[in-house]
Amino acid sequence: MIRRCRVVGRLAWVDRILTELKPLFDSLDELPAHFTAQEQAAINRYLRLAAQQLTEFAAGLGHDDDEGVRTEQPKARILG
Repeated sequence: MIRRCRVVGRLAWVDRILTELKPLFDSLDELPAHFTAQEQAAINRYLRLAAQQLTEFAAGLGHDDDEGVRTEQPKARILG
């Protein structure tokens, strides 16, 4: 038997997490300056396609029965 738990974040937790991650976000914002426009376009395309595949894969993670057990693993696909 699989038990499910719903986690609900509190605003204070979200604020703390964002505060902790702010230095990381700031350094990520500076990264594009290290790449040419052509490199940025290639990186942007890669990330868009990767996000699309992750979204499609996650959509296939739905459970097929009331016990929360998947009868089949979702398939990843290669974009051409």
